[in-house]
Amino acid sequence: MRLPVKQFIAVAHQTTREATRQPICVLLTAFAVLFTALLPFLVTHTFGESSKVIRDSALALYFLLGLLLSGFLAGASLATEFRQGMASSILTKPVNRHVFFLAKYAGLGVVMLLYACSMSLLVLLSDYVARDIIVVNWRVAGPLLAIAPVALILAGAINFLSGRNFASTAFTGLVACTLVASAAAIASIPAEGVLPALHWQILYAGILGGMAILLFTGMATLLATRLDTTATLLICLLIFVLGLMSDHLIGRHAEAHTAVALLYAVVPNWQHFWMADALSSAPGIPAAYLLHAGVYTFFYLASVLCLGMLSIQRLDLT
Repeated sequence: MRLPVKQFIAVAHQTTREATRQPICVLLTAFAVLFTALLPFLVTHTFGESSKVIRDSALALYFLLGLLLSGFLAGASLATEFRQGMASSILTKPVNRHVFFLAKYAGLGVVMLLYACSMSLLVLLSDYVARDIIVVNWRVAGPLLAIAPVALILAGAINFLSGRNFASTAFTGLVACTLVASAAAIASIPAEGVLPALHWQILYAGILGGMAILLFTGMATLLATRLDTTATLLICLLIFVLGLMSDHLIGRHAEAHTAVALLYAVVPNWQHFWMADALSSAPGIPAAYLLHAGVYTFFYLASVLCLGMLSIQRLDLT
């Protein structure tokens, strides 16, 4: 029992390191961080609903870039290793294929969770900055705008002085700077003031987005056991579009045909994880809904990972 656990931790740790070394990882994360911080200043035509427009735009950016990043990293992690023969060299050692696959997913999941936590905090604070479009609260906006430049400059300096990988250091710096800047910004917000307090339920929407990203990462990891990175991304995009439209294309016909109902159950419904509109209504996002979405994600993800273990077990690596 102790050996598989050590193998799992080793492969997961190596996967996390390799994923953060991918240039696309730091590029997409830095763009998401900087653009989310800039949204309150870039969007001017808000029609009197600046908070809602900025919040919805930031959540959409977080959601879409997270899905794109998870699909690319899964393809780069698994498909590239299979193509170059690195995976076969690992599996020829006494490393169980199931342990290898689950560890690969766990390593990618850590990266995506760090991304999700950072973006959720940024959306929360960008929404606060957008409350007042006339007087900017620089105690909140300033730290947010400084995250990306500070993290990238520090990563460049560390790379120059010690030779550490720039992309990996920059991604770690972006996450760390986001946590520090968010803590400083939240601490600067008065308990009572002219503006309302932070809209904490935005974090509920961020948690739902994180669930969707973890589920999407599982699907991309499954596909990467058989396909290259480009094909994995294309099929992931198809799954995403089909899942967004499943209520309209499949759901309305589900009661009439059993086969359609089965297809409707199999296709992931991404609308379950998009609750931005509920943030504008009175009850908001109930805590019970997070539990239901978590159960849905758990069982769906477990099914996907089981298929992935079956796929890699039957994969010919010779």
